[in-house]
Amino acid sequence: MPGSHASRPAGPDIERQWASGHDVHWDISEDGQAKPHAHVMLSTRSLDENGFGAKERSWNNRECLLTWRERWASLVNERLVELDLDVRIDHRSFAEQGIALEPQNKIGPAGMRREERGEDAERVAEHLEIARRNGEKLLAEPHMALEALTRQQSTFTRQDLARFVDRHTADAEQFSAVMVRAEACPELVALGKDGHGRERFSSREMIGVELRLEDISLAMGQFQGHAMKLAVRRAGGGAGSGRG
Repeated sequence: MPGSHASRPAGPDIERQWASGHDVHWDISEDGQAKPHAHVMLSTRSLDENGFGAKERSWNNRECLLTWRERWASLVNERLVELDLDVRIDHRSFAEQGIALEPQNKIGPAGMRREERGEDAERVAEHLEIARRNGEKLLAEPHMALEALTRQQSTFTRQDLARFVDRHTADAEQFSAVMVRAEACPELVALGKDGHGRERFSSREMIGVELRLEDISLAMGQFQGHAMKLAVRRAGGGAGSGRG
C-alpha cells in the first residue's frame, strides 16, 4: 500500500511541513505470525505553499530524532489504549529501561543469506557473540526475559517468550537452556488459556502493579478496568501458590 503526502511532524512545537512517502506491509514470518510494518521515507527539505525549500539540517540532529521517537511512542500508546489493546511500545533502549541486555545488530533473512555466501561475516559474528552474552545473562537471571516482555504487554504466550529468547541467544542449545530456566522461574505465573486456547503468563511484579492500580481506582471511585483482564487479577490473588 504505497503512498505519499505532505504531513506535519508529531511534535508539540511544530509549524513545519514535510513530504513523506510510505509503504505499509503485512508480511508473514517463518513461524506463521503476522508482521505488519511500515517504511516511511521523509525528505529533509522544508515544504511550503511554493513547494520544496532548503534542506533542514537540524532534522538530522540526534536531539530532534529522540524527540520524535518519544512523541511517536506516546501517540502509538495512546491509540493502543483507545483500541483496548494490551500492547505498549517503548522508544527507550534496554539500558534506559534498566534491562541489562546488549543491543544486537539487525541481521534479518537477507543478512543471513549474505553470511552464507561469505559476505558480512564480521557483522554476523559480532551479532552472534552479543547474542551469546545476552543468553548467558538470561541463564543467570531468567526473570529479565519476563521483565522485558511485560514492559510491552501485561500477559504473554509461550510463543512470545520463545520468540524473545530466540532473539537473544546464539544457538539451539543456549535457546533450550534459557527456555528451561525461564519457564521454571519463580516470577512466572500461569494464568490459564485465553479465548484462542493459548496458555498465557505474566510476572508476579506485573500482577502486583495491576492490583495496586485497581485498588487506587476503586479508592477514587473511578474504577473502569485496566488492560489486564480479570483472570489476571484473580491469578494475582493466588500468586503465592504459582510457579516456584
